[in-house]
Amino acid sequence: MHEAQLLAVLDALPIAVMLRAADGTLLHANPATERFLARLGLDISHVTPSASAMMDHIAVVDEHGRHHDPAHLPVVSAIREGTEREATLGYALPGGGWAWYATRAGPLTLTDGTIGTVVTCDDVTQRRLLEEELRTAALVDPLTGLDNRRALSAALDDAQRSRARAGGDVGILFLDLDGFKTVNDTFGHEAGDRVLVETGSRLVAATRSVDRVCRVGGDEFAVLCAPVDGTEGMQELVARIRSLPPVPVLVEGEPLAVRGSIGAVLVEPEDRLDDALRRADVAMYDHKRSDDTSLLVIG
Repeated sequence: MHEAQLLAVLDALPIAVMLRAADGTLLHANPATERFLARLGLDISHVTPSASAMMDHIAVVDEHGRHHDPAHLPVVSAIREGTEREATLGYALPGGGWAWYATRAGPLTLTDGTIGTVVTCDDVTQRRLLEEELRTAALVDPLTGLDNRRALSAALDDAQRSRARAGGDVGILFLDLDGFKTVNDTFGHEAGDRVLVETGSRLVAATRSVDRVCRVGGDEFAVLCAPVDGTEGMQELVARIRSLPPVPVLVEGEPLAVRGSIGAVLVEPEDRLDDALRRADVAMYDHKRSDDTSLLVIG
């Protein structure tokens, strides 16, 4: 196939393709490259012999959202060193947000026998957004918007690793709504859902910004406290929750009163989530025998 035919094939591709000489000079850029650059507020003049080229003009993050000096990105290193690398990169858009591209650079033997570079950028923004939606759906309770049990488990594992490095205590608070089934049976699931949402909101209001409030299932909530100042810190958290004034949820014009019971424990270094929740659940039932450990969640 002649060179003109090869370039015609490149021009027909939907992904951005750039051919660069050994000294970095741009030899060819297909129309998809021009569209890619225009999306970023750039044009072909920004593709200079510099290995980082257009990345010198915009913010770029890696697949984890971390900012990097463009000169140190693996793909840029591949261009400079004549090796092959691929990475998903986020490019800042002029109007805000990010465009995500699977970006690849690799060596290419040119017609004159020298070794140049071919760079491709394939738009994966929609795939990235879908993956993010799926990750969120897997970790968030759809009713309350709180973290779910899976997210809590991952957060506890992170807290345990942090404690192993830096020390400190980790705590779990467990809350169960008393008589919630009666609410659903008497007033319907819509009323029950309103109680759950309000409970989550009140827990968020009572806890610290570093605490993770989660709905772990049904009418059960948990709060991961990391770091926490031992038993005294957990007692202070329970006291803050209990001190919140009742907020009514009106059902058929009447305020609905729901109470909850709390169990709070310090997490042992070897504990996984099920271990910690089991001990917090036991503590809750021990405390349930005393009226003054019950908490008026909504009334």
